[in-house]
Amino acid sequence: MDPSKPFNFTWNSPPADGFHLFMEDAEGEVVFYIEGIGDTNAVIPAGSLLAGTDYKAHIGVFDITDDARDSFSTGFGASGYLNESFITFTTSSVPEPSSIVFLTLGVFGYAVRRRNRDHG
Repeated sequence: MDPSKPFNFTWNSPPADGFHLFMEDAEGEVVFYIEGIGDTNAVIPAGSLLAGTDYKAHIGVFDITDDARDSFSTGFGASGYLNESFITFTTSSVPEPSSIVFLTLGVFGYAVRRRNRDHG
């Protein structure tokens, strides 16, 4: 995952009334949170996570009993989670453009030197 670009985080789950997704860093601090209704994906905006960092993603998919739909907004009456999943991952370290330029120049210089040595 390249944290400098938006990332579409997708999961498979049974039909449900809602979800929440949050990311924790290695210290357990929540660095990203989103919730929704009935979706099976969430877009993590570019810049939300740091490159070369370990994260733990928590996905909770839940359902509401029919008789509790009116009271759910107050936090009561949820039938519980249908699915809870944890995923650990490390974001990729994105090389700086100057590093790529120097690497390219180094490879080019090596090729020229080798060519001159072979033909000289």
